[in-house]
Amino acid sequence: MLPHPGSPTYIPALLGHLQAELASGGQEWGIDPSLFSTLLLAQIVGPERGGVIVDVLPSETGSTSAGLSKVVNCVEGLSRSVFGLETHHLHLDRHSHPSELPSSLFLGSSFAPHRHARAVSTSTRAGRSNTISTPSSRYASALPSPRRPRSYIGSRTTTPGVTPGITPKNSLPLLNPSLTPKDEYGFGPALVSLRAQSDQAQDGQEVLVDSPGPVDGEDAERRLPQCLIVSGLERAESAVWGKLVETLLKGHVEDGGPVGGARDPSCTGDKAEVSESRRWDLPEGFWVIWVREEEKSEKCPSWLIDQFSCSVCVHPDDLEMPLPMPKRDIIPSSYINSVTALLPYTHIHPPLSTHLSNLLSGISAHPRLSSSITGRAALLLPQFVKAHRLISAQFALPAGWEEVVQTRRDVLATSAAAAKAGLGAVRGAGGEVRVKKQDEGWVDTWGILAGEEPTLADLVLSDGDGGEWEGIDCQPGNAHAVFTLAVRHRVGWREERREVMYLLKGSAVGRTGDGVSAGDGEGKMKQRNRERRKRREVDMMLEDILAVV
Repeated sequence: MLPHPGSPTYIPALLGHLQAELASGGQEWGIDPSLFSTLLLAQIVGPERGGVIVDVLPSETGSTSAGLSKVVNCVEGLSRSVFGLETHHLHLDRHSHPSELPSSLFLGSSFAPHRHARAVSTSTRAGRSNTISTPSSRYASALPSPRRPRSYIGSRTTTPGVTPGITPKNSLPLLNPSLTPKDEYGFGPALVSLRAQSDQAQDGQEVLVDSPGPVDGEDAERRLPQCLIVSGLERAESAVWGKLVETLLKGHVEDGGPVGGARDPSCTGDKAEVSESRRWDLPEGFWVIWVREEEKSEKCPSWLIDQFSCSVCVHPDDLEMPLPMPKRDIIPSSYINSVTALLPYTHIHPPLSTHLSNLLSGISAHPRLSSSITGRAALLLPQFVKAHRLISAQFALPAGWEEVVQTRRDVLATSAAAAKAGLGAVRGAGGEVRVKKQDEGWVDTWGILAGEEPTLADLVLSDGDGGEWEGIDCQPGNAHAVFTLAVRHRVGWREERREVMYLLKGSAVGRTGDGVSAGDGEGKMKQRNRERRKRREVDMMLEDILAVV
Protein backbone atom coordinates (compact mmCIF):
# COMPACT_ATOMS: atom_id res chain seq x y z
CA MET A 1 0.00 0.00 0.00
CA LEU A 2 1.30 3.44 -0.89
CA PRO A 3 2.21 5.52 2.16
CA HIS A 4 -0.09 8.36 3.09
CA PRO A 5 1.36 11.85 2.41
CA GLY A 6 2.78 13.27 5.61
CA SER A 7 3.51 9.89 7.16
CA PRO A 8 6.84 9.45 8.99
CA THR A 9 9.73 7.97 6.99
CA TYR A 10 7.82 8.67 3.79
CA ILE A 11 10.58 7.92 1.27
CA PRO A 12 11.76 4.69 2.96
CA ALA A 13 8.15 3.52 3.11
CA LEU A 14 7.63 4.38 -0.55
CA LEU A 15 10.80 2.54 -1.58
CA GLY A 16 9.73 -0.43 0.52
CA HIS A 17 6.39 -0.49 -1.29
CA LEU A 18 8.16 -0.43 -4.66
CA GLN A 19 10.46 -3.29 -3.71
CA ALA A 20 7.51 -5.34 -2.45
CA GLU A 21 5.52 -4.76 -5.64
CA LEU A 22 8.48 -5.68 -7.82
CA ALA A 23 9.18 -8.79 -5.75
CA SER A 24 5.55 -9.88 -6.03
CA GLY A 25 5.97 -9.86 -9.80
CA GLY A 26 9.15 -11.88 -9.62
CA GLN A 27 11.39 -8.90 -10.44
CA GLU A 28 14.16 -8.05 -8.01
CA TRP A 29 15.68 -4.65 -8.65
CA GLY A 30 17.60 -2.44 -6.25
CA ILE A 31 16.34 1.07 -7.03
CA ASP A 32 18.85 3.86 -6.50
CA PRO A 33 17.33 6.19 -3.84
CA SER A 34 19.01 9.34 -5.17
CA LEU A 35 17.83 8.85 -8.75
CA PHE A 36 14.34 7.86 -7.66
CA SER A 37 13.96 10.80 -5.27
CA THR A 38 15.03 13.27 -7.96
CA LEU A 39 12.54 11.92 -10.48
CA LEU A 40 9.83 11.89 -7.79
CA LEU A 41 10.51 15.54 -6.90
CA ALA A 42 10.39 16.51 -10.57
CA GLN A 43 7.06 14.70 -10.96
CA ILE A 44 5.60 16.47 -7.93
CA VAL A 45 6.74 19.90 -9.10
CA GLY A 46 5.38 19.09 -12.54
CA PRO A 47 6.98 17.83 -15.77
CA GLU A 48 5.55 20.85 -17.60
CA ARG A 49 7.89 23.06 -15.57
CA GLY A 50 10.97 21.40 -17.08
CA GLY A 51 12.77 18.14 -17.65
CA VAL A 52 15.48 16.35 -15.70
CA ILE A 53 19.19 16.08 -16.50
CA VAL A 54 20.98 12.91 -15.37
CA ASP A 55 24.74 13.48 -15.37
CA VAL A 56 26.65 10.23 -15.72
CA LEU A 57 30.06 10.00 -14.06
CA PRO A 58 32.83 7.99 -15.76
CA SER A 59 32.61 4.29 -14.99
CA GLU A 60 35.61 2.66 -13.33
CA THR A 61 34.73 -0.85 -14.49
CA GLY A 62 33.49 -0.33 -18.03
CA SER A 63 33.43 1.98 -21.01
CA THR A 64 31.56 5.26 -21.28
CA SER A 65 29.00 3.74 -23.65
CA ALA A 66 28.31 0.89 -21.22
CA GLY A 67 27.78 3.34 -18.36
CA LEU A 68 25.39 5.48 -20.39
CA SER A 69 23.45 2.44 -21.56
CA LYS A 70 23.10 1.25 -17.97
CA VAL A 71 21.81 4.61 -16.74
CA VAL A 72 19.36 4.84 -19.66
CA ASN A 73 17.95 1.43 -18.77
CA CYS A 74 17.57 2.40 -15.11
CA VAL A 75 15.81 5.67 -15.96
CA GLU A 76 13.56 3.88 -18.42
CA GLY A 77 12.71 1.25 -15.84
CA LEU A 78 11.64 3.92 -13.34
CA SER A 79 9.65 5.89 -15.89
CA ARG A 80 7.89 2.94 -17.48
CA SER A 81 7.54 0.34 -14.74
CA VAL A 82 7.21 2.59 -11.67
CA PHE A 83 5.47 5.77 -12.85
CA GLY A 84 3.59 3.98 -15.65
CA LEU A 85 4.56 6.39 -18.43
CA GLU A 86 4.80 5.50 -22.11
CA THR A 87 8.53 5.92 -22.61
CA HIS A 88 10.63 6.36 -25.72
CA HIS A 89 14.43 6.48 -25.92
CA LEU A 90 16.01 8.74 -28.53
CA HIS A 91 19.77 8.69 -29.08
CA LEU A 92 21.51 11.52 -30.92
CA ASP A 93 25.07 12.16 -32.03
CA ARG A 94 27.12 14.71 -33.93
CA HIS A 95 25.67 13.54 -37.27
CA SER A 96 22.03 14.01 -36.22
CA HIS A 97 20.04 16.35 -38.43
CA PRO A 98 17.34 18.70 -37.08
CA SER A 99 14.87 17.89 -39.86
CA GLU A 100 14.83 14.23 -38.78
CA LEU A 101 14.02 15.00 -35.14
CA PRO A 102 10.19 15.37 -35.38
CA SER A 103 9.57 11.94 -36.93
CA SER A 104 11.92 10.35 -34.38
CA LEU A 105 9.91 11.47 -31.35
CA PHE A 106 7.08 9.01 -31.91
CA LEU A 107 6.75 5.70 -30.11
CA GLY A 108 8.41 2.84 -31.96
CA SER A 109 10.75 5.10 -33.91
CA SER A 110 14.43 5.84 -33.58
CA PHE A 111 16.65 8.51 -35.01
CA ALA A 112 17.05 7.94 -38.74
CA PRO A 113 20.86 7.70 -38.90
CA HIS A 114 20.70 4.67 -36.59
CA ARG A 115 17.59 2.98 -37.96
CA HIS A 116 18.56 1.80 -41.39
CA ALA A 117 20.55 2.66 -44.47
CA ARG A 118 18.54 5.06 -46.57
CA ALA A 119 18.39 5.99 -50.21
CA VAL A 120 19.15 9.62 -50.92
CA SER A 121 19.64 11.68 -54.02
CA THR A 122 23.20 12.92 -54.47
CA SER A 123 24.65 15.33 -57.00
CA THR A 124 27.97 15.03 -58.77
CA ARG A 125 29.76 17.26 -61.20
CA ALA A 126 29.41 14.69 -63.99
CA GLY A 127 25.67 14.48 -63.60
CA ARG A 128 22.80 13.62 -61.26
CA SER A 129 22.29 9.99 -60.25
CA ASN A 130 20.33 8.18 -57.56
CA THR A 131 22.52 6.06 -55.32
CA ILE A 132 22.08 4.07 -52.16
CA SER A 133 24.07 5.29 -49.21
CA THR A 134 24.35 5.05 -45.43
CA PRO A 135 24.86 8.02 -43.08
CA SER A 136 26.99 6.08 -40.63
CA SER A 137 30.00 8.01 -39.42
CA ARG A 138 32.16 4.91 -39.66
CA TYR A 139 31.46 4.28 -43.35
CA ALA A 140 30.77 7.67 -44.87
CA SER A 141 31.41 11.30 -44.18
CA ALA A 142 28.57 13.50 -42.93
CA LEU A 143 29.98 16.68 -44.42
CA PRO A 144 27.41 18.66 -46.42
CA SER A 145 27.69 18.78 -50.18
CA PRO A 146 29.59 21.79 -51.59
CA ARG A 147 26.51 22.62 -53.69
CA ARG A 148 24.23 22.74 -50.66
CA PRO A 149 23.03 26.28 -49.90
CA ARG A 150 23.56 27.88 -46.51
CA SER A 151 19.99 27.30 -45.40
CA TYR A 152 20.19 23.57 -46.09
CA ILE A 153 17.46 22.55 -43.67
CA GLY A 154 14.66 23.56 -46.02
CA SER A 155 16.37 23.16 -49.37
CA ARG A 156 17.42 19.54 -49.58
CA THR A 157 16.19 17.87 -52.76
CA THR A 158 14.61 14.48 -52.31
CA THR A 159 13.43 11.63 -54.46
CA PRO A 160 9.65 10.97 -54.24
CA GLY A 161 8.92 8.17 -51.81
CA VAL A 162 12.38 8.28 -50.26
CA THR A 163 13.24 9.45 -46.76
CA PRO A 164 15.44 12.55 -46.83
CA GLY A 165 18.56 12.50 -44.72
CA ILE A 166 22.11 13.65 -44.42
CA THR A 167 23.84 13.50 -47.79
CA PRO A 168 27.14 11.69 -47.34
CA LYS A 169 30.24 12.47 -49.29
CA ASN A 170 30.71 8.91 -50.50
CA SER A 171 27.92 6.48 -51.36
CA LEU A 172 27.92 2.80 -50.50
CA PRO A 173 25.70 -0.13 -51.49
CA LEU A 174 22.59 -0.67 -49.40
CA LEU A 175 23.49 -2.41 -46.15
CA ASN A 176 21.41 -4.78 -44.12
CA PRO A 177 19.80 -2.68 -41.33
CA SER A 178 20.79 -5.31 -38.77
CA LEU A 179 24.43 -4.83 -39.79
CA THR A 180 24.40 -1.05 -39.62
CA PRO A 181 27.38 -0.07 -37.44
CA LYS A 182 26.80 1.45 -34.04
CA ASP A 183 28.02 4.86 -33.00
CA GLU A 184 30.59 5.76 -30.37
CA TYR A 185 28.07 5.11 -27.57
CA GLY A 186 27.28 1.61 -28.77
CA PHE A 187 23.66 2.54 -29.52
CA GLY A 188 22.38 1.16 -32.80
CA PRO A 189 19.08 0.23 -34.44
CA ALA A 190 18.82 -2.96 -32.40
CA LEU A 191 18.82 -1.20 -29.01
CA VAL A 192 16.05 1.30 -29.66
CA SER A 193 13.79 -0.51 -32.10
CA LEU A 194 13.80 -3.87 -30.28
CA ARG A 195 12.99 -2.17 -26.99
CA ALA A 196 10.10 -0.32 -28.62
CA GLN A 197 8.82 -3.55 -30.22
CA SER A 198 9.01 -5.32 -26.85
CA ASP A 199 7.03 -2.52 -25.22
CA GLN A 200 4.32 -2.72 -27.87
CA ALA A 201 4.11 -6.50 -27.57
CA GLN A 202 3.70 -6.31 -23.80
CA ASP A 203 0.98 -3.70 -24.21
CA GLY A 204 -0.94 -5.98 -26.54
CA GLN A 205 -0.26 -3.85 -29.59
CA GLU A 206 0.89 -4.91 -33.00
CA VAL A 207 4.67 -4.87 -33.28
CA LEU A 208 5.73 -2.28 -35.82
CA VAL A 209 8.71 -2.97 -38.07
CA ASP A 210 11.13 -0.15 -38.82
CA SER A 211 10.41 1.55 -42.12
CA PRO A 212 11.81 4.67 -43.79
CA GLY A 213 8.76 6.63 -42.73
CA PRO A 214 5.00 6.53 -42.23
CA VAL A 215 2.85 5.54 -45.16
CA ASP A 216 -0.74 6.48 -45.85
CA GLY A 217 -3.02 5.42 -43.02
CA GLU A 218 -0.31 5.28 -40.36
CA ASP A 219 -0.89 8.78 -39.00
CA ALA A 220 -3.76 7.64 -36.80
CA GLU A 221 -1.50 5.10 -35.08
CA ARG A 222 1.46 7.42 -34.49
CA ARG A 223 1.60 8.37 -30.84
CA LEU A 224 3.96 10.57 -28.90
CA PRO A 225 5.39 9.24 -25.63
CA GLN A 226 4.63 10.67 -22.22
CA CYS A 227 8.32 10.49 -21.31
CA LEU A 228 11.16 11.07 -23.75
CA ILE A 229 14.63 9.89 -22.70
CA VAL A 230 17.33 11.61 -24.74
CA SER A 231 20.97 10.55 -24.80
CA GLY A 232 23.83 12.00 -26.80
CA LEU A 233 22.22 15.44 -27.01
CA GLU A 234 25.42 17.04 -25.73
CA ARG A 235 27.23 15.75 -28.84
CA ALA A 236 24.65 17.02 -31.32
CA GLU A 237 24.90 20.27 -33.24
CA SER A 238 23.25 23.46 -32.06
CA ALA A 239 20.61 23.18 -34.80
CA VAL A 240 19.34 19.97 -33.18
CA TRP A 241 19.24 21.72 -29.80
CA GLY A 242 17.21 24.52 -31.31
CA LYS A 243 14.75 22.11 -32.92
CA LEU A 244 14.17 20.30 -29.63
CA VAL A 245 13.66 23.55 -27.71
CA GLU A 246 11.31 24.81 -30.42
CA THR A 247 9.22 21.65 -30.10
CA LEU A 248 9.03 21.98 -26.31
CA LEU A 249 8.07 25.66 -26.44
CA LYS A 250 5.42 25.20 -29.14
CA GLY A 251 3.96 22.16 -27.42
CA HIS A 252 3.46 20.19 -30.62
CA VAL A 253 5.35 18.24 -33.27
CA GLU A 254 5.09 19.18 -36.92
CA ASP A 255 6.01 16.40 -39.31
CA GLY A 256 5.70 17.45 -42.94
CA GLY A 257 5.31 15.41 -46.08
CA PRO A 258 4.03 11.90 -46.71
CA VAL A 259 7.29 10.32 -45.58
CA GLY A 260 7.78 12.10 -42.29
CA GLY A 261 9.93 15.16 -42.69
CA ALA A 262 9.94 15.62 -46.47
CA ARG A 263 9.93 19.18 -47.64
CA ASP A 264 8.75 20.83 -50.78
CA PRO A 265 11.70 20.88 -53.22
CA SER A 266 10.31 23.98 -54.91
CA CYS A 267 10.95 26.00 -51.74
CA THR A 268 14.53 27.02 -51.05
CA GLY A 269 16.44 29.11 -48.56
CA ASP A 270 14.69 30.80 -45.67
CA LYS A 271 11.31 30.53 -47.44
CA ALA A 272 11.26 26.74 -47.22
CA GLU A 273 7.91 25.49 -45.96
CA VAL A 274 6.72 22.15 -44.71
CA SER A 275 4.81 20.25 -47.37
CA GLU A 276 1.50 18.83 -46.17
CA SER A 277 2.47 19.56 -42.59
CA ARG A 278 0.81 17.46 -39.94
CA ARG A 279 0.66 18.33 -36.28
CA TRP A 280 0.60 16.27 -33.09
CA ASP A 281 0.18 18.00 -29.74
CA LEU A 282 2.53 16.88 -26.99
CA PRO A 283 0.77 14.80 -24.32
CA GLU A 284 -0.21 16.55 -21.12
CA GLY A 285 2.71 16.42 -18.72
CA PHE A 286 5.23 15.60 -21.47
CA TRP A 287 8.50 14.82 -19.71
CA VAL A 288 12.04 14.97 -21.09
CA ILE A 289 14.92 13.23 -19.30
CA TRP A 290 18.36 13.99 -20.67
CA VAL A 291 21.05 11.39 -19.89
CA ARG A 292 24.42 12.97 -20.66
CA GLU A 293 28.12 12.70 -19.99
CA GLU A 294 29.05 15.00 -17.15
CA GLU A 295 32.31 15.88 -18.89
CA LYS A 296 30.37 17.41 -21.80
CA SER A 297 28.11 19.59 -19.65
CA GLU A 298 30.15 22.79 -20.06
CA LYS A 299 29.47 23.11 -23.78
CA CYS A 300 25.67 23.34 -23.47
CA PRO A 301 24.13 26.84 -23.86
CA SER A 302 21.92 28.44 -21.25
CA TRP A 303 18.80 28.49 -23.45
CA LEU A 304 18.97 24.70 -23.70
CA ILE A 305 19.70 24.20 -20.00
CA ASP A 306 16.76 26.44 -19.08
CA GLN A 307 14.35 23.79 -20.41
CA PHE A 308 15.35 21.47 -17.55
CA SER A 309 14.27 22.09 -13.98
CA CYS A 310 16.76 19.97 -12.04
CA SER A 311 19.64 17.53 -12.33
CA VAL A 312 21.16 14.58 -10.52
CA CYS A 313 24.64 13.09 -10.74
CA VAL A 314 24.86 9.29 -10.73
CA HIS A 315 27.67 6.77 -10.94
CA PRO A 316 26.85 3.81 -13.21
CA ASP A 317 28.84 1.43 -11.00
CA ASP A 318 26.42 2.17 -8.12
CA LEU A 319 23.33 1.28 -10.17
CA GLU A 320 21.79 -2.13 -10.64
CA MET A 321 20.71 -3.01 -14.16
CA PRO A 322 16.96 -3.74 -14.20
CA LEU A 323 15.55 -6.84 -15.81
CA PRO A 324 12.99 -6.47 -18.62
CA MET A 325 9.79 -5.37 -16.91
CA PRO A 326 6.28 -4.76 -18.23
CA LYS A 327 4.68 -1.36 -18.13
CA ARG A 328 2.89 -0.78 -14.84
CA ASP A 329 2.04 2.17 -12.63
CA ILE A 330 3.17 1.22 -9.14
CA ILE A 331 2.98 4.94 -8.36
CA PRO A 332 -0.05 6.08 -10.41
CA SER A 333 -0.44 9.59 -11.74
CA SER A 334 -3.47 10.16 -9.48
CA TYR A 335 -1.23 9.64 -6.44
CA ILE A 336 1.36 12.10 -7.77
CA ASN A 337 -1.39 14.63 -8.51
CA SER A 338 -2.66 14.37 -4.94
CA VAL A 339 0.78 15.19 -3.55
CA THR A 340 1.20 17.99 -6.10
CA ALA A 341 -2.11 19.48 -4.98
CA LEU A 342 -0.58 20.02 -1.52
CA LEU A 343 2.09 22.42 -2.84
CA PRO A 344 -0.14 25.52 -2.42
CA TYR A 345 -0.75 24.50 1.21
CA THR A 346 3.01 24.38 1.90
CA HIS A 347 4.35 27.78 2.91
CA ILE A 348 7.70 29.53 2.65
CA HIS A 349 7.86 32.37 5.15
CA PRO A 350 9.53 35.70 4.23
CA PRO A 351 12.84 35.01 6.04
CA LEU A 352 13.31 31.75 4.16
CA SER A 353 12.26 33.39 0.91
CA THR A 354 14.93 36.03 1.45
CA HIS A 355 17.45 33.29 2.17
CA LEU A 356 16.63 31.60 -1.16
CA SER A 357 17.10 34.90 -2.96
CA ASN A 358 20.46 35.39 -1.26
CA LEU A 359 21.59 31.92 -2.33
CA LEU A 360 20.82 32.66 -5.97
CA SER A 361 22.53 36.04 -5.68
CA GLY A 362 25.58 34.34 -4.20
CA ILE A 363 25.87 32.18 -7.31
CA SER A 364 25.33 35.05 -9.75
CA ALA A 365 27.91 37.28 -8.02
CA HIS A 366 30.59 34.62 -7.53
CA PRO A 367 33.64 35.50 -9.66
CA ARG A 368 34.66 31.86 -10.25
CA LEU A 369 31.20 30.63 -11.26
CA SER A 370 29.47 31.32 -14.55
CA SER A 371 25.73 30.79 -14.18
CA SER A 372 22.49 31.04 -16.09
CA ILE A 373 20.06 31.85 -13.27
CA THR A 374 16.94 32.83 -15.19
CA GLY A 375 13.49 33.80 -14.02
CA ARG A 376 12.38 30.21 -14.42
CA ALA A 377 15.14 29.08 -12.06
CA ALA A 378 14.10 31.66 -9.46
CA LEU A 379 10.49 30.44 -9.64
CA LEU A 380 11.35 26.74 -9.57
CA LEU A 381 13.60 26.75 -6.51
CA PRO A 382 10.75 27.51 -4.03
CA GLN A 383 8.64 24.80 -5.64
CA PHE A 384 11.37 22.22 -5.11
CA VAL A 385 11.74 23.39 -1.50
CA LYS A 386 8.01 22.82 -0.96
CA ALA A 387 8.09 19.43 -2.66
CA HIS A 388 11.00 18.34 -0.47
CA ARG A 389 9.06 19.41 2.62
CA LEU A 390 6.16 17.20 1.59
CA ILE A 391 8.26 14.05 1.25
CA SER A 392 10.83 14.59 4.01
CA ALA A 393 8.93 15.39 7.21
CA GLN A 394 5.74 14.42 8.97
CA PHE A 395 2.54 16.47 8.90
CA ALA A 396 -1.14 15.86 9.56
CA LEU A 397 -3.99 16.24 7.08
CA PRO A 398 -7.73 16.44 7.81
CA ALA A 399 -9.98 13.59 6.82
CA GLY A 400 -11.39 13.85 3.33
CA TRP A 401 -8.78 16.32 2.13
CA GLU A 402 -8.57 14.61 -1.29
CA GLU A 403 -12.20 15.50 -2.02
CA VAL A 404 -11.70 19.15 -1.10
CA VAL A 405 -8.54 19.39 -3.19
CA GLN A 406 -10.32 17.87 -6.19
CA THR A 407 -13.20 20.34 -5.81
CA ARG A 408 -10.77 23.24 -5.67
CA ARG A 409 -9.01 21.94 -8.76
CA ASP A 410 -12.31 21.65 -10.63
CA VAL A 411 -13.23 25.22 -9.66
CA LEU A 412 -9.93 26.58 -10.95
CA ALA A 413 -10.27 24.58 -14.16
CA THR A 414 -13.82 25.86 -14.66
CA SER A 415 -12.73 29.44 -14.03
CA ALA A 416 -9.84 29.12 -16.47
CA ALA A 417 -12.10 27.58 -19.10
CA ALA A 418 -14.68 30.34 -18.66
CA ALA A 419 -12.03 33.03 -18.97
CA LYS A 420 -10.55 31.38 -22.06
CA ALA A 421 -13.98 31.14 -23.65
CA GLY A 422 -14.58 34.83 -22.99
CA LEU A 423 -17.56 34.23 -20.75
CA GLY A 424 -16.26 36.61 -18.11
CA ALA A 425 -16.70 36.28 -14.38
CA VAL A 426 -19.91 36.34 -12.41
CA ARG A 427 -19.59 38.53 -9.32
CA GLY A 428 -21.59 38.10 -6.18
CA ALA A 429 -23.09 40.74 -3.92
CA GLY A 430 -19.82 41.13 -2.03
CA GLY A 431 -17.72 41.44 -5.18
CA GLU A 432 -16.43 37.90 -5.01
CA VAL A 433 -15.94 35.95 -8.21
CA ARG A 434 -18.35 33.06 -8.43
CA VAL A 435 -18.51 30.12 -10.81
CA LYS A 436 -21.68 28.15 -11.40
CA LYS A 437 -21.17 24.41 -10.96
CA GLN A 438 -23.89 22.01 -11.95
CA ASP A 439 -25.92 20.70 -8.99
CA GLU A 440 -23.57 22.43 -6.52
CA GLY A 441 -24.79 26.01 -6.53
CA TRP A 442 -22.37 28.95 -6.48
CA VAL A 443 -18.74 28.50 -5.50
CA ASP A 444 -16.76 31.50 -4.23
CA THR A 445 -13.36 31.79 -5.88
CA TRP A 446 -12.40 35.41 -5.29
CA GLY A 447 -9.59 34.56 -2.88
CA ILE A 448 -8.31 31.78 -5.10
CA LEU A 449 -8.08 33.98 -8.18
CA ALA A 450 -6.54 36.82 -6.17
CA GLY A 451 -3.61 34.63 -5.14
CA GLU A 452 -4.57 34.02 -1.52
CA GLU A 453 -2.47 31.25 0.04
CA PRO A 454 -4.70 28.46 1.31
CA THR A 455 -4.28 26.75 4.66
CA LEU A 456 -4.96 23.24 5.90
CA ALA A 457 -8.12 24.54 7.55
CA ASP A 458 -9.51 25.00 4.03
CA LEU A 459 -9.25 21.24 3.51
CA VAL A 460 -11.69 20.46 6.31
CA LEU A 461 -15.07 19.22 5.11
CA SER A 462 -18.16 21.07 6.28
CA ASP A 463 -19.12 18.12 8.47
CA GLY A 464 -15.56 17.42 9.60
CA ASP A 465 -13.37 18.58 12.44
CA GLY A 466 -13.03 22.34 12.32
CA GLY A 467 -10.26 22.58 14.89
CA GLU A 468 -6.88 24.22 14.53
CA TRP A 469 -4.54 22.67 12.00
CA GLU A 470 -0.81 23.21 12.05
CA GLY A 471 0.47 24.51 8.74
CA ILE A 472 3.04 22.82 6.52
CA ASP A 473 5.99 25.21 6.83
CA CYS A 474 9.30 24.82 5.02
CA GLN A 475 12.56 24.93 6.94
CA PRO A 476 16.10 25.98 5.91
CA GLY A 477 17.04 22.30 5.81
CA ASN A 478 14.59 21.78 2.96
CA ALA A 479 16.23 24.59 1.01
CA HIS A 480 19.73 23.21 1.57
CA ALA A 481 18.65 19.71 0.54
CA VAL A 482 17.40 20.72 -2.92
CA PHE A 483 19.61 23.73 -3.63
CA THR A 484 22.29 21.78 -5.50
CA LEU A 485 19.67 19.63 -7.22
CA ALA A 486 17.86 22.69 -8.60
CA VAL A 487 20.82 24.85 -9.68
CA ARG A 488 23.84 22.59 -10.31
CA HIS A 489 23.10 22.12 -14.02
CA ARG A 490 22.90 25.92 -14.42
CA VAL A 491 26.35 26.60 -12.97
CA GLY A 492 29.72 26.28 -14.71
CA TRP A 493 33.35 27.01 -13.97
CA ARG A 494 34.92 30.32 -14.98
CA GLU A 495 38.57 30.15 -16.00
CA GLU A 496 41.07 32.28 -14.10
CA ARG A 497 41.66 34.63 -17.01
CA ARG A 498 37.92 35.13 -17.37
CA GLU A 499 37.60 35.65 -13.63
CA VAL A 500 39.87 38.69 -13.96
CA MET A 501 37.77 40.02 -16.84
CA TYR A 502 34.61 39.37 -14.83
CA LEU A 503 35.96 41.40 -11.90
CA LEU A 504 36.82 44.23 -14.31
CA LYS A 505 33.73 44.21 -16.53
CA GLY A 506 31.10 42.41 -14.49
CA SER A 507 28.66 40.05 -16.14
CA ALA A 508 29.66 41.07 -19.68
CA VAL A 509 31.83 37.95 -19.82
CA GLY A 510 29.54 34.96 -20.20
CA ARG A 511 29.99 31.24 -20.40
CA THR A 512 30.90 31.19 -24.09
CA GLY A 513 34.46 30.07 -24.60
CA ASP A 514 35.10 28.93 -21.04
CA GLY A 515 35.93 25.44 -22.23
CA VAL A 516 39.28 24.20 -23.50
CA SER A 517 39.72 24.66 -27.22
CA ALA A 518 41.19 22.06 -29.51
CA GLY A 519 44.23 24.22 -30.11
CA ASP A 520 45.39 24.16 -26.51
CA GLY A 521 47.50 21.11 -27.23
CA GLU A 522 45.90 18.95 -24.55
CA GLY A 523 45.09 15.34 -25.18
CA LYS A 524 41.59 13.92 -24.87
CA MET A 525 42.31 12.24 -21.54
CA LYS A 526 43.89 15.37 -20.13
CA GLN A 527 40.87 17.42 -21.17
CA ARG A 528 38.53 14.91 -19.51
CA ASN A 529 40.48 15.10 -16.27
CA ARG A 530 40.37 18.88 -16.50
CA GLU A 531 36.59 18.86 -16.93
CA ARG A 532 36.19 16.54 -13.94
CA ARG A 533 38.27 18.83 -11.75
CA LYS A 534 36.19 21.82 -12.85
CA ARG A 535 32.94 20.08 -11.91
CA ARG A 536 34.38 19.09 -8.52
CA GLU A 537 35.39 22.72 -7.97
CA VAL A 538 31.86 23.83 -8.86
CA ASP A 539 30.39 21.41 -6.32
CA MET A 540 32.76 22.70 -3.65
CA MET A 541 31.81 26.30 -4.45
CA LEU A 542 28.11 25.49 -4.13
CA GLU A 543 28.74 23.89 -0.73
CA ASP A 544 30.67 26.97 0.36
CA ILE A 545 27.79 29.22 -0.70
CA LEU A 546 25.37 27.13 1.38
CA ALA A 547 27.68 27.36 4.38
CA VAL A 548 28.40 31.10 4.13
CA VAL A 549 25.13 32.68 2.99
